[in-house]
Amino acid sequence: MRSLPTIAAAAASLALACSQGGDAAPSLTMPSRAGHAQRWFPIVAGTPHATATCDDCHGAFDTFAKFDCIHCHTGDHADEAALTTRHGAVPGFQFASEACYGCHQSGVGVDHAKLFPIVAGTAHATAGCAECHVDPANRRTLGCAGCHDHEQAAMATAHAAVPDYAFDSARCVRCHAEAQVDRVAAHLPFGIAPGLKHSGSRAACLTCHPATRADKAWAADFAVKDCLVCHGDTETTSHHTQISGYAWATEACIRCHPTGVN
Repeated sequence: MRSLPTIAAAAASLALACSQGGDAAPSLTMPSRAGHAQRWFPIVAGTPHATATCDDCHGAFDTFAKFDCIHCHTGDHADEAALTTRHGAVPGFQFASEACYGCHQSGVGVDHAKLFPIVAGTAHATAGCAECHVDPANRRTLGCAGCHDHEQAAMATAHAAVPDYAFDSARCVRCHAEAQVDRVAAHLPFGIAPGLKHSGSRAACLTCHPATRADKAWAADFAVKDCLVCHGDTETTSHHTQISGYAWATEACIRCHPTGVN
């Protein structure tokens, strides 16, 4: 059985951890601001909620699992009618703290234009948040295929000339990051239409364009091309022994074969 001094020392250690607001005792519900940002919500210096206290968000409840966003925000943020109007293009909007956090987990507004076009006049202007973001705990889990499930056969037909097509949401946004529809016939001057040298299995979008965009890590960067993944060094070099200045490099391939043919 532990002695009283030992128990007292342990209690003092825990009290010190609490008073410092640190993560020394991870079982306690008092993380540092950096720990809070890492686990739940950013409240570190430089963020909109840097001056928020525990009670500001959790003071009205007997558990830290509950929180209140609305009471702290003045002006439009505290005006249900004004906030509902501001979210007029967000079907299913709710004037509730849980809904605030569901869409604003970083504590700032959502500039959706940088992610995917949903403004008036675009194909997805009437889409509700929950229609695309099917997992409330992870906004990166998309439901493109769920919305278009009634069109699966039609989608397969439309992508008949795309060998690496898959009826998968992540694949949808990888090739259609701007909701654009790129036509095989318009892939010029480098032709990949049926019947051409680089059609069929030799025209896999993500094989020729394996890189992702700097601004959208989930999207293919179609400005970056890779010929070498299919055209090996030994075989390709042996076919160019009489070509002065030849180099086994994608830029050289495109420069001499801009249309994809000999």
